[in-house]
Amino acid sequence: MTLAVMLAVISGMFLPEGIRAADKRNVKVAFFPMDGYHIKEGEQYDGMDVRYLNELCGYVDWKVEYVECTSWDEALKLLADKQVDLVGSAQFSEERCRVFSCFLLNNVNK
Repeated sequence: MTLAVMLAVISGMFLPEGIRAADKRNVKVAFFPMDGYHIKEGEQYDGMDVRYLNELCGYVDWKVEYVECTSWDEALKLLADKQVDLVGSAQFSEERCRVFSCFLLNNVNK
């Protein structure tokens, strides 16, 4: 379910065609340590979220830039402050749905 929600939001499938990026887009992704999902070995990023985004980039014209942070909470703060575009491995909660759905809707055309 997490991957489906992530894909729907980041692919822009609910956005009108006129506001989708026509050119290569740089997408900043919060990257925090999370076993199996976010792994960094030397300068290489890996893990399920990284591999998923690599696959997604085969369908959309994105260049992913990882923004390192220390925790899920810091990642959400970066998102709220518009320093990143995406936080992976989102765990659903009603509160997050209210906060970030409103955040997305209010910031789509900005």
